[in-house]
Amino acid sequence: MHFRKGTILHRISFRSPVSHALFSPNGKYILLAVGNKIQVWDTPSTLTREFAPFELHREYTGHHDEVVSVTWSKTSR
Repeated sequence: MHFRKGTILHRISFRSPVSHALFSPNGKYILLAVGNKIQVWDTPSTLTREFAPFELHREYTGHHDEVVSVTWSKTSR
C-alpha cells in the first residue's frame, strides 16, 4: 500500500489464510506464516518498478500444525 496516496500497490493470493506477517529488521524480506508453512518473500525495491514486485525467496515446511507466530533475529536471519 502506498500510504501517502492510500492506494494498493500489489496483491498476493494464498491458498491458506496468512496468520502472521513481519518485515525483517533490514527491510529486505517479509516473513509470512501461511497454514503450516513459513514463507520468506523478497520485498520490492523502491528503485525499480516491477510488475510482480514480490518474489518467493524461501519456504520452510514440515510443521505439524498451523504456524501462528514468527519472529526475526536482530540480524534479519
